[in-house]
Amino acid sequence: MVHSGWVLEPWYSYSTCRFTSLENTLRQENRLPAGARDPKDAIEDMWRALSSDQLRAEALDKTGTLVEIAPREWSRLELFEEGGKDVLKYNAMDIPSAYTESRLKRSDVTCIWTRSQPVAIDIIAAELGDITEQNFGLVLTDVAYVPFSVAVCWIATKGGLKNISIRDEAEWKRAAASLLSDVSAARIDVIGCGDDQESKPLPGAAFDSVDYPHPYSSDIRYYLAEQTHIRSSFYSTEDDLKNGYDDRFFLEGKRRPHWTRLRVRRSQILESFPEPLPTGNLEVECRKWLIGLMRAHPKRPKTKPDLFEEARAKFPGLGSRQFDRAWLDAIQETGRVEWSRKGPVAKD
Repeated sequence: MVHSGWVLEPWYSYSTCRFTSLENTLRQENRLPAGARDPKDAIEDMWRALSSDQLRAEALDKTGTLVEIAPREWSRLELFEEGGKDVLKYNAMDIPSAYTESRLKRSDVTCIWTRSQPVAIDIIAAELGDITEQNFGLVLTDVAYVPFSVAVCWIATKGGLKNISIRDEAEWKRAAASLLSDVSAARIDVIGCGDDQESKPLPGAAFDSVDYPHPYSSDIRYYLAEQTHIRSSFYSTEDDLKNGYDDRFFLEGKRRPHWTRLRVRRSQILESFPEPLPTGNLEVECRKWLIGLMRAHPKRPKTKPDLFEEARAKFPGLGSRQFDRAWLDAIQETGRVEWSRKGPVAKD
């Protein structure tokens, strides 16, 4: 007999190697706080402290005996991962490892690095990904209406240009507030299903001052229906919507949804929150902007890298090659050859 259901399994542990890999991914995606340190630098600092006897570590040796690792050994030891755990070896081919389950005293570590501030990284958020990975491509199709939550994702990410963590409640609330404002002001039509399961227009005024918590919110008030709110779930496919991952409207004091399958008119979403410029247009717009700067400043007022960062902020999605082409075209059109010279920034 086959039984279906759920089982509890332990969450896998994070080794140093896995953490370093995750940090590299977050750094490439510009999702780390400013000043976040490279884990490799931290490992080198720790190795120096262990080698100079400023820091002591204990571990299990090959026989399973708990020992203190001598300072002279650290110059020969390297960090590896086996079975999802950190191990220490003299050579990558060593079997078994020289040391396993190594530990440091917390008080010893904090005495050496007293000024270090931990950089908070939401591991669960990193595993779940970005809102940009959700299925809001419906906004760019020919359907008449799109789910409420799809519209919020579209608004939060500015049409897919901005990376937003799937756990970012602040960005979700800002985008939800923008959508609810337009819906309640009758600028965007909304439809939904009642008890009869037939789609029908819903009054925009009903969405005024309604709470729209993040899909992962654990606020018990919404589960107890203490106030009117909309509840949504992230979904990846159309089948998810059919299986209950739709957007629902709950009245205060009611545990059953008053309306289900909330959807908004797609064309009106694009009117209020337009599709981003195609990347080809970004290059054209950047070239026009650079031409204006060059005509206003015979001598380059900033370094080229600084101007590139300014252009990226002005034209989200602009690539470095697009900027380089726009840069050369603008110099050729304006004749500002001084802008192409390397060196310090000159004053007008």
